[in-house]
Amino acid sequence: MVVMRERERRAYIRQYNQGGHRQNQKESAPDIYSKHFFSTEFATLPPQHIVDLFAQTFDKTLSLPRAELKDRIQEVKSLLFDRDYLEAFGSPDKLEAYVVRWTPSRALAYTELFATLEPIAELFKNNLDQLNILCVGGGAGGEVTALGSLAVGQFLEQKRLAKEEAKEEAKEEEEEAKGEEEAEEEAKEEEEEEEKKEEEETDDTSTLAPCVNITAVDVADWTYILGKLQKSLHHCALDEFYLNADDRTDLNAIKDLPLHIESLHADILTYDIEPKLPTYSLITSLFTTNELFQESRAKAMQFLNKLSKSCLPGTLLLIVESAGSYSDIKVGSKVFPIQFLIDYTLLGKDSKSGPWELIESDDSRWFRVDEEISYEVKLENMRYFYRLYQKKE
Repeated sequence: MVVMRERERRAYIRQYNQGGHRQNQKESAPDIYSKHFFSTEFATLPPQHIVDLFAQTFDKTLSLPRAELKDRIQEVKSLLFDRDYLEAFGSPDKLEAYVVRWTPSRALAYTELFATLEPIAELFKNNLDQLNILCVGGGAGGEVTALGSLAVGQFLEQKRLAKEEAKEEAKEEEEEAKGEEEAEEEAKEEEEEEEKKEEEETDDTSTLAPCVNITAVDVADWTYILGKLQKSLHHCALDEFYLNADDRTDLNAIKDLPLHIESLHADILTYDIEPKLPTYSLITSLFTTNELFQESRAKAMQFLNKLSKSCLPGTLLLIVESAGSYSDIKVGSKVFPIQFLIDYTLLGKDSKSGPWELIESDDSRWFRVDEEISYEVKLENMRYFYRLYQKKE
């Protein structure tokens, strides 16, 4: 459904309105088209639409002969095993091969995690007009797509609620003015004036600034991939909004989708990120912190100390890594779980005296892909641990 051409969109709308495949699946299977699939409290893009976004955005790569696509993915996998990141991510073909194979599963898992972590979800509810996010190692688009899913879902939910509220207010005003011809005429004039004003405002998009700014910093250059994903997220929002628009003029409201994605090609261990840290409300390091420690334990600790020094009170820091021994770090002759080193650095020796507070965590969390979700490549379940920290006052 994502990134539809006009003809395809109209055909889809007809199918949807006539009781198409979405409605037919609701009684027999989990509703993978539900905006509340991941959380009953928070609206996101539905899981099927998330993987559809990747299927449509990278359709040329997914349309390759099976053997050719498999060989391309295997080449990237071998280069990653050898830690040759520059070669693994050295061309658009390899970037897309990586993305179509691994990113959709992670985007689904991250969307579920973000939507069910109340402190993160609340950021999108309360600060949508001033939310800056830093994704360390986020070039491949998993967390960017997940955060975009929350931004789009919440944006559309706000539009829906505002529209319902406006209708309710209009109804109340109409009832109050009923029987009073003069009041009705005045209300009509005011309504026409307000509609004219709204049209002028929605038609002028030159001054509209993005509200959710996501910066993905990565040692590889993912600008090409993230640019395509941002465009697809905007189209996806348009398609979602189209289904619920009363008429075509409602589509003007989608022009101000509050989402901007920036790709920062840099090594976070050497890049001077400190001056920008006070601007971020949320920092994520998802399946990246272990790599940083493997690269240089000293520099990784320095990076965490930079966060402690420069992040403002209230800043959220989310760290996700593989659960189990895969994330263990060797220090001298001893082996430590990476979460021990992170907690030691951020929370202090006694887990209380450090600059950060651990507000939520899970040492073994599963994300299992719903079997009803359809995608060209196998979607994988994930077992991981997470730590959500908040900078102290």
